[in-house]
Amino acid sequence: SHRNWGLMPENQQQAAVRRPQGRFAKLLSAAADRFWPFWLYHVRRFVWPILALLMVTSFIGYRYGRRIRIDTNLLHLLPAETESLKKLQALRERSDIKGVLVVSFTSAVKQDESVLVAAARQVEATVATNEFLKSNTSRVIYEVPGGFLQRYSLYYADIEDLQKVYERLRLTIDQAKRRENPYFEDLEQTAPSRFYVGDILNKYRKKYLSSNAFIDAEKKRISILLSLKTSPDEIQFSQSLLSTLKDSLTPYANARGLKLHFSGRYAADVEKQKRLADDINQSTTITLLILAASLIIFFRSLRVILVIGLPVIAALGYTYFTAWYFMGQISIISSFLTAILLGLGVDYGIHLFARYKGERLKQHGMTQALEITMRNLFRGLSFGMISTAAVFLTLSFSKFIAFAEFGKIAFAGILFFFIAFVLYFPALVFLTEKFSQGTTEPSHMLEK
Repeated sequence: SHRNWGLMPENQQQAAVRRPQGRFAKLLSAAADRFWPFWLYHVRRFVWPILALLMVTSFIGYRYGRRIRIDTNLLHLLPAETESLKKLQALRERSDIKGVLVVSFTSAVKQDESVLVAAARQVEATVATNEFLKSNTSRVIYEVPGGFLQRYSLYYADIEDLQKVYERLRLTIDQAKRRENPYFEDLEQTAPSRFYVGDILNKYRKKYLSSNAFIDAEKKRISILLSLKTSPDEIQFSQSLLSTLKDSLTPYANARGLKLHFSGRYAADVEKQKRLADDINQSTTITLLILAASLIIFFRSLRVILVIGLPVIAALGYTYFTAWYFMGQISIISSFLTAILLGLGVDYGIHLFARYKGERLKQHGMTQALEITMRNLFRGLSFGMISTAAVFLTLSFSKFIAFAEFGKIAFAGILFFFIAFVLYFPALVFLTEKFSQGTTEPSHMLEK
């Protein structure tokens, strides 16, 4: 009774406070005592179906995870409500042209202009006859209007010719300034120089007006501009566009000794995707090799690659699938998260396998050693998982898109690593124990 609380001795008050907590802890302990034997019994009974589950789900995870696109547009890292970004998006929506792809035909030797112009017309015909290209292309441009060249010929001038224009203009200005001086006497009676650049303009008019096409001075290259209606941020569209053009134009180019080349934002983004994918694969491979070598050296056992490596691979597959399913694309910053997750997730396996080997050295049986390992480490590992996942989860509330993505993916990855080891570690121990040559003590390399 609360009325008698103050009359209780202090030790009785403490016991009364501890009693509910002790009961709750005993209930948890009793539940754990019943759960782990039950769980390990069924794991050992269905070890092959569990291994099949690991293989199938990992395959599905990696298959769909490979479809994740890496967004190389840094503007997308800003919050959507950013004022300048909203204005830019509104401006883009008003325009029918979202970007320009440059298609070029190059020859090793000088070509007649008609050959190069015919290649440009082939691109125009290909776009007109292909429904996918036609529906996504606003214009095919390979000729500059003659009036533009007449008026803006100096846009194409060489540095030396621009220097001549500058010198003539400077001389004309200097003479005009001197003649404004009422005391100026021209003793040599030289006629005022007139600013004239017609000879330079004619040089470039003759150079470009023959075809008006984007042909270089050596007549070895022509460029064709495709004004497209879809943004280059759509990587799948860019890949389909380049693939379609390449399949259609490559036979034509090869038959005439020309080389086909793509440039511009669309081609650059596809190339970035490829290079980033190669970099991620390389960094992931290096990380896996370092981890595998470290585990083998420390545990002095090859079975550690299966017991720890397979749950790690499965957890990565689940993380990739989740990122693909809920996001579809990630930023450059988030793309290198794999190496970080490997370093964090492999800790579960190290603790579990080290404790299991220690229990086996105490002459405990395989099932008993697993039960002691899982019961004693589960609370600590689960608390470590919760605290680490919570830290990453706080990043998901960041307004900076890259940090938010990073936090969500890392949060999911930590959960999947924990689940994978609880589910697959006992099964893999049961499977590989019969192939173990003996139980050895982990290396003392850290002490040395």
